[in-house]
Amino acid sequence: MLLKKKNHQVKPDLIETLYYAHRVRLYWIAYEILKDGDSSQDAVQETFERFIKNIARLNIEDEGKTAALLTVICRNVALDMYRKKKGEEVTPLYDNDSSFSETTYNPENLFISKESYNAVMSILEGMDIKYKSVLLLSCGHELSVETIAKLLGITFETAKKRLYRARKYIKEELAKMKADKIL
Repeated sequence: MLLKKKNHQVKPDLIETLYYAHRVRLYWIAYEILKDGDSSQDAVQETFERFIKNIARLNIEDEGKTAALLTVICRNVALDMYRKKKGEEVTPLYDNDSSFSETTYNPENLFISKESYNAVMSILEGMDIKYKSVLLLSCGHELSVETIAKLLGITFETAKKRLYRARKYIKEELAKMKADKIL
C-alpha cells in the first residue's frame, strides 16, 4: 500500500522509519505533560495518525522540519489530552531520584535540585504559551531560532524576541522567588 504525496508516492516504510526514529523522543515529550505512560503512548500514536492524515500537505524531505513538526503535533496532542483529564490527580514528573545513582549522594543537594526544578516548572506553567512554545522548542528540543520561526509561522525576529522575553521572564521570576525566600 502506498500513500499519495503530491505527485509521488510515500511508502509505508518511510512512515515506519519515522516512527522508530522519533517514537522515544515523542513519548518523553508527551510524558512531560501527561505524567502517565499509557496516555503518553496514546499521544504518540495520535501524533502519527494526524501526521499521516495530513502527509499530502507536508514537506517530509527535510528531516529537521519533519522532526520539529512531529514535536509540535505531539505536544499539542498531549496538551489536548491533558485538558480533557485535567480534574484527575497528576503525579510528579520525577518520583524516582536519578541522583541516588551518583557516587556522592547528598540529601541537601537533592532537595535544592528538586526545589529549583519545581520552581522552574511553576514558572513555565504560568508563562504565556507563545513564549513557552519558543522556549521549549529551543531549549528542550534544541531547534534553531530560524527553524522555530518557520515551524510556528512567525518571523525570525519575532521568534528571537519571544525567546529572549521567555528567558528574561524566567530569570526575573527566579530572582523574585529568591528574594521572597521561596527558593
